[in-house]
Amino acid sequence: MISGIYRIVNVLNNRQYFGSSVCLKSRKNQHFRELKTGIHSNKFLQNDFIKCGQEAFKFEVLEEATETLLLDVEQKYLDQYFDNKNQCYNINPIAGKTRLGAKHSEATKKQMSSLKKGKSSNRLGIPCTEEHKRKLSEANKGIARPKSEETKIKMSLAAKNRKPISEETKRKMSETHKRLGTKPPKRGVQ
Repeated sequence: MISGIYRIVNVLNNRQYFGSSVCLKSRKNQHFRELKTGIHSNKFLQNDFIKCGQEAFKFEVLEEATETLLLDVEQKYLDQYFDNKNQCYNINPIAGKTRLGAKHSEATKKQMSSLKKGKSSNRLGIPCTEEHKRKLSEANKGIARPKSEETKIKMSLAAKNRKPISEETKRKMSETHKRLGTKPPKRGVQ
């Protein structure tokens, strides 16, 4: 595990991002994973990555440093190159000045919560296309998911204790299955 100072340089326009890490390899992987998926916290760097492509960006180790000296050495580079987002991607001129470990206020938490309401957490609010839904459906058809004996007993008891379906609901279900060209599940068969 090598610790030190690194830079990410855009070879097309010579803009650079400086950073430090106790594990340079994992930090490099994290940066590029976030950039490829479009979720990097530095939007200036992210936008150039989208515009110029991955091939334009190189990760270079500038120097190795012990963990206790990392921020001091990184600061040396920021003092020399920080120019308020002209040729330097860094947003803050102070090394280590991030929101890492910062606490959000209650008002901010409520605002973030309201923005996420109704959005799927695993797709980050991105709706599935009809093609994607169709592929998911086909991929999951016919998959037998093993159930424990306990689960089978619970399912059986739940089926025996459920309310009968009204005639109106049966009619609606029938119409839906006819429209979709599907077969209704068998209910109450033992």
